Amino acid sequence: MNPEDIGRQRQIDLTAAAVDRAMAAADIVNPADVHFVQVKGPAFALADIAASQRAGFATASDNPGKLMGLGRAASALGVGKALGEIPPEQASKASLLKDYGAFSSLASCSAGVEVRVNEVVVVGMSDKWSGTLAVAHAPLADALDVFGMARALRDLGFDAQRQLSVSDAARLRAAFVKCEASRDGLVRGEPHTMLNDGDIDQQRHIRARSAPSRRASSTIPPSSSPAAPSIKDPTAAVSSP
Repeated sequence: MNPEDIGRQRQIDLTAAAVDRAMAAADIVNPADVHFVQVKGPAFALADIAASQRAGFATASDNPGKLMGLGRAASALGVGKALGEIPPEQASKASLLKDYGAFSSLASCSAGVEVRVNEVVVVGMSDKWSGTLAVAHAPLADALDVFGMARALRDLGFDAQRQLSVSDAARLRAAFVKCEASRDGLVRGEPHTMLNDGDIDQQRHIRARSAPSRRASSTIPPSSSPAAPSIKDPTAAVSSP
């Protein structure tokens, strides 16, 4: 991809196509059997954006931070389109950073200058999977929603309330938690602790990730034994040009 492709319909559609290919590679037929999609898309420095503009290509923004945000949003809409979470007509560039009713509950999207394609990893359960491991997911209502994690664990057959027993915790292979700061700056009516200085706007979300990560680690004790892990799945990864 080039700077002029970021935050455009092309990125949305290429991401959706990559999700379809990854599902096919993992023998996952039903989108309901997908539990997580990780997308790493490209980001561009100001010099790259300026070079594209000099070559006659219009970019969605000349601000690297905003272009990155548009790219992450395009990746999310692509995932939502592929999995049927977003109607095709709503998965359009007109929705990017404007229509917050268009979203994916399964997508985790980031961007960086180290890649030049959308790298897509799909995690789910194929009906051809015959192993002893399983995967489940549940969206968190907010950064303090430990019960959201309990819902995912119950889907795996755990008797999960607030804390797993030591024996149940030993069955876990991994837990992944990803969230961003609430756009209104509040968590359950109280201000969150991250700074909001104008000079850190492009990385605001980083400050909000540590709290749920710490809470996740305290909610689900780390496994002390490799025996009988309970979270695993067939996985496929592809990239879109």
